[in-house]
Amino acid sequence: MHLKLIRMQIIDFSKASSVQDLRPNRLAFMIRTCVTFIRDFFNQNPLSHLGIVTIRDGLAERLTDLSGSPDSQIRQLTECKLGERFKQQ
Repeated sequence: MHLKLIRMQIIDFSKASSVQDLRPNRLAFMIRTCVTFIRDFFNQNPLSHLGIVTIRDGLAERLTDLSGSPDSQIRQLTECKLGERFKQQ
């Protein structure tokens, strides 16, 4: 019997993510870490689905739908630019 996992990854896109205590900043560090997680997650759970939710100004926003494609998840995540997110605020 195969078990299908569904997971939502939540990422903080608040202004605090622009702090440079991690190089180059927290958001870039979180994105690199999430990309690694996504690759590992799908390598270990090939039948699973993953979605990404961002949090900004106390509101959750769906960045990606649930998908079984790690490439599309990583592409959507890496295309997010911190400046573009803050310009919308």
